[in-house]
Amino acid sequence: MAVNPRTRWTADNSTPFLLALRQHEQVRLAAREIGRDESTAYDVRKRDPDFAARWQAVIEALAAAESGSGGG
Repeated sequence: MAVNPRTRWTADNSTPFLLALRQHEQVRLAAREIGRDESTAYDVRKRDPDFAARWQAVIEALAAAESGSGGG
């Protein structure tokens, strides 16, 4: 059974979303993986400072990994 992408975001969605974001490096794909809409993820980020900080940490980790694996 498919989950309605507009279904209310819960705290239980946050960690799976962030793990999927780390894996896919795209909000759209991460949101889709947990059965939510990407606009909902952005809305949650705007209103939840803890979630926003965790999201930023994922982005920074991805950027660090990218710069650390530069050509050479």
